[in-house]
Amino acid sequence: MIKIIKKIIEEIDSEKQNEKEYFLFHQHKNEKEYFLFHKHRFAHIFSLLQKYNNKYLLDIGSFCLHGLLGAYYLGIKNLCGIDLDIFNSFTKKRANKINAIIKNCNLEKENIPFYNSSFDTVLLTETLEHFNFHPKKVFEEISRVLKPNGVIIITTPNLLRL
Repeated sequence: MIKIIKKIIEEIDSEKQNEKEYFLFHQHKNEKEYFLFHKHRFAHIFSLLQKYNNKYLLDIGSFCLHGLLGAYYLGIKNLCGIDLDIFNSFTKKRANKINAIIKNCNLEKENIPFYNSSFDTVLLTETLEHFNFHPKKVFEEISRVLKPNGVIIITTPNLLRL
């Protein structure tokens, strides 16, 4: 997992070359600092991904695409991500590099914009705690887009870790 973590850090560093666009994307966060702080969590998620049949993966709440980047470096090639209306040209460039499909989606009001039984694995990492609505509909939608015997990987922050 260390190699994958290093590759993602290299990706973050290489994208800083276009400073103006990078600043617009990261004006409220320092992405590298965030990723380094959470690298152990990402390493654990990536180790879980290795255990399952991951031909088709959906990352819910994929703002910086860290989960998709790690999956890509694990060899998973059919990658999709959804998040609120935050995908911009910077994120689209990152998604294009790994051939990921990214879509805007407000899970409070919209269905997940993919067909039934589309995914072997769904990631819902560090996202559930941001919902200010009951997540029942989200879990129904995840169930709809997961293939039979599909896997959902859910993580939430651990206050003791912070």
